[in-house]
Amino acid sequence: MKAYNPHRVQGIYYSDYIGNIKSGAAPRGDTTKHLQLQHRHWNRHRAQYDSPCANFQRLSNLRVAQRFKSHLRHGKLSYVVDPIFVLTPLPTKQSSVNKVTKDSRTKEFIDITGASPTESQRFLRGTNWRLETALDAFYNDPSACKAADLNREQSKGGAATRNLEKLWEQYRDDKNPEETDFEGTLRYCEDLKIEPSDVVFMALAWLTQAQTMPRFSQKGFIDGWKHVGKDTIELQRGHVNRLRSDLKNPDLFRKIYNFTFDYAKEAGQKSMQLDIASEFWNLLVPLDPDSTFPQEHLAMWQDFLVERGSRAVSKDTWTLFLEFTRTIDRAFAQHDEEAAWPSLIDDFVEHARRRLASANV
Repeated sequence: MKAYNPHRVQGIYYSDYIGNIKSGAAPRGDTTKHLQLQHRHWNRHRAQYDSPCANFQRLSNLRVAQRFKSHLRHGKLSYVVDPIFVLTPLPTKQSSVNKVTKDSRTKEFIDITGASPTESQRFLRGTNWRLETALDAFYNDPSACKAADLNREQSKGGAATRNLEKLWEQYRDDKNPEETDFEGTLRYCEDLKIEPSDVVFMALAWLTQAQTMPRFSQKGFIDGWKHVGKDTIELQRGHVNRLRSDLKNPDLFRKIYNFTFDYAKEAGQKSMQLDIASEFWNLLVPLDPDSTFPQEHLAMWQDFLVERGSRAVSKDTWTLFLEFTRTIDRAFAQHDEEAAWPSLIDDFVEHARRRLASANV
């Protein structure tokens, strides 16, 4: 084999070039200079590369040499080195693979990798439609893999959005298509096989980011169900059972309890009407997995508010009352007056102690 001469690089096959380097015929300094395939040269001419070899700029020098030499040996690629040491593809013979086979392999490549049709055909053309070789090149290209993941997510998300938009059409308000009306909400509950008075309805409203009782919004409906990957009524019906089970989680229960205040109060109001608050306390507090607050104490609390002439409940009182029911003992003896409880709760503790004391006389 001829000694390496940097002035006679044009037309030398890469396999010969690598052979010269590995045999020691090339000067040591030139080995480093020319085998590095510098990024600035590669990127400048990358548009020339319509083949799976574009990923080799990310591999080590030795890996580059081994891969190209292997492909050249097996007749998969024909490459030469030009004077600026950038690999340039030589013309290859027209592929003999028929259109049916190409379409079949393209579909199989897409099914396996999730890549776009254009990207799939690019890899297959570069390997003369050899599926295994194209897959090997694809999985050795991090940028191609990342693009395929994004394409897969977008395709899946697009289909889910279309399914949910179609489902939304069954329940939306004809006068206000971005919301459900009361009848639409009832039809939706019937299809899910739940009652609006069921506690899981509040979990459903929380999941779909509903703004005002008893309406659902189109955006919240689609975003919420898309987030959990349930785009049919059958899948949603199954997820409702999951939500019912999740209510046994104290942290999730607190989120749904706090959400209830904004959902149940009248739009534009800062407080919730007392009669509405009482209904939701009766619904939620007995089901709190982290509370031992008895039903008779809850009734005592509601009577206390009525006797005081309260007509509305503030958000602060609503939120802290759940924490109060989780910490107070049955005799109200361990209440800490120095803690940051609303004065309304402090007054209730005094009222409850007197009621319990008189009952024991």
